[in-house]
Amino acid sequence: TFSRDRLLALQESFDAVWHLGDIGYADDGFAHDPLLFQYEKSYNGFMNWIQDLSAQKPYMVSPGNHESECHGLWCSVFITRLEGNHQLANFSAYNARWHMPSAESGGRSSMWYSWNWGPVHFISINTETDWDGAEEHDTG
Repeated sequence: TFSRDRLLALQESFDAVWHLGDIGYADDGFAHDPLLFQYEKSYNGFMNWIQDLSAQKPYMVSPGNHESECHGLWCSVFITRLEGNHQLANFSAYNARWHMPSAESGGRSSMWYSWNWGPVHFISINTETDWDGAEEHDTG
């Protein structure tokens, strides 16, 4: 709450936010209540929490390892059995909520994209998947 409140207090002094991965730590909610945990509900909670700021300023995001994870009972037990240990297999919650300029910049599904802000060209690269040695290579 301190971070959000501080950003709200300072919002006249910056033009945009670039949130670099590990957005809201929705997957960590599993540790608080493993039987009732719902990843989507936790992610929605973060989205509601940040809405005062993201409705006023451009809010750009890049994925982190917490966007690929799914620790809920459904993911950990049922998806693992159905898909063979791939409970970290997608970024669907991230991609459903965030719409970055991927198509406009030749990127893909808000995971890889770039944009210009004044004289600066920003590039967002998903470092969690797609090459040998990446953190989520075998699961994401």
